[in-house]
Amino acid sequence: MPKAKIHVCTRTIGQNNRRKKNEPCIIVMANGAEYDDGIRARTVIITDRRGQEVARVVQVDNENRLSTGSNCWIETMYDAVIEGETKKVNPIAAIPEYEKRKKAKK
Repeated sequence: MPKAKIHVCTRTIGQNNRRKKNEPCIIVMANGAEYDDGIRARTVIITDRRGQEVARVVQVDNENRLSTGSNCWIETMYDAVIEGETKKVNPIAAIPEYEKRKKAKK
């Protein structure tokens, strides 16, 4: 089955930080493609066979980073199953807990 590999280039992230730029750090490579043949992007939408979005890889500029400092992450509304663990992370169920922790920090 053909696969696309999605790579986050930390070298580009570092260069963006040093040079105050916002070059795309996400690289999508088709099955068997070389690194130099990859397509660079700031957002990549991952779909299922029906074309429905299941996840996206997002890059934001330095001014809109997460509070952790991350400027590139994966978003999904589906359960995230952690390999080797018995539990999974349900993003919908996690929202009330996140809001509660956020209020407690204030």
